[in-house]
Amino acid sequence: SRWISDWEMLAERYAGNPTVIGADLSNEPHNGNWGGGGPNDWPAAAERAANAIHAKNSDWLILVEGVGQYNGSSYWWGGALAGVRDRPVVLNTSNKLVYSPHAYPYSIFVQQWFDTPDFPQNLFSVWQDNWGFIYEEGIAPDLLGEFGSRFEDAKDVQWMAQMQKYLTGDLNGDGVRDVPADKQPIKWTWWSWNPNSGDTGGILQDDWRSVHQNKIDLLQPAMFPLLPVGEP
Repeated sequence: SRWISDWEMLAERYAGNPTVIGADLSNEPHNGNWGGGGPNDWPAAAERAANAIHAKNSDWLILVEGVGQYNGSSYWWGGALAGVRDRPVVLNTSNKLVYSPHAYPYSIFVQQWFDTPDFPQNLFSVWQDNWGFIYEEGIAPDLLGEFGSRFEDAKDVQWMAQMQKYLTGDLNGDGVRDVPADKQPIKWTWWSWNPNSGDTGGILQDDWRSVHQNKIDLLQPAMFPLLPVGEP
């Protein structure tokens, strides 16, 4: 109840402020269950919070991250959204839901799929199974809310090469864009801009002024233009 009341306060405070467009309800709720009822039912909690927010401010987008595992299959904290197939989040206000997974490479934690013979091609199916299907099947918008690396490990560079393909519309890694030309691929935000992330570093170098050009170069193909004010 305290968590929901805090969101209600923020929604009311920033209502009508065009620089605040939404709420990411909880960062990496990895101990939550995806459905099933009970106090750890994360989709149910997300619906309660979102509907309370929209009662105060119906303009906001609601970002819902994933849990840590679903049906015994573990994934990155905040990224396990496979349960959306069986139990989607349903809000009272339409067209405001955005699923926001997190995904990281080898240096952050050695997940099992990094050490299989089909790496890195297997990454496409890993992403699709856990969160990519939401976008690919038109269930709801996907925002890849966190991904990043220092790129000091060769597997991280391989991982990013595949992620670059995925974020530019090649959804299976065959070199062909699968997303139609009139549709935009999955959107993303990088972790992090600041240099003081212990795991990934930042886009900024330690002087807080210069950028890591290698990161910019890797991200450039997936960057997208901001629309002029007033365009949908």
